Amino acid sequence: MKNYLDKNLDSTIYEFLFNCLFIITDNYFPYIEEMNDDRKIVSNKLKEKTSKKNLLLLSDLETGIVFFMSASKQNVVLLEQIRTHAFRKKLTEFEREELEDALIEAQQVVEMIQITSEILHQLSGTYNNILNNNLNDTMRILTVLSVLLTIPTIITGFFGMNMPLPLENNASGWIITIAISTFLWFGLSLVLRKIMK
Repeated sequence: MKNYLDKNLDSTIYEFLFNCLFIITDNYFPYIEEMNDDRKIVSNKLKEKTSKKNLLLLSDLETGIVFFMSASKQNVVLLEQIRTHAFRKKLTEFEREELEDALIEAQQVVEMIQITSEILHQLSGTYNNILNNNLNDTMRILTVLSVLLTIPTIITGFFGMNMPLPLENNASGWIITIAISTFLWFGLSLVLRKIMK
């Protein structure tokens, strides 16, 4: 702003105001580009490993973009209010152009931030779906394992009762029981594998 005043000593207060708003708005772009670079880095990290640390980095980016969005929208609102205010009629043609330039720049910032925000939101949704699918796969495997482990438990539970049972007096009865359990276990695992496919 000081540089602008040094170069344009004859500028009016409104020219200075609108150029200051332009300068302030223009300073958003490097930060947006930095956020886009950070988003690419986090996205690559998430592709390598979907860890809690990387998901928290993505969350931090989403939080940061919310603040940028709010601030940039307020800039547009301010410039829109100035444009519709009654004193606009008192502005020179050059001052009106300066105001329009500042407004266009502010709207471009909002659009860039919205695009970045949408990309972050989509990225977050994608990794949410991936984590949900991984959880579903894990739950399915655990369910199948628990079903498969019930067969030996049921059979050994029957033979652990204090009552007369088949193969009780047979010397190789425990081997036959284990063979029956193993056969049933493999049979059930084949059935479950076909159901899961």
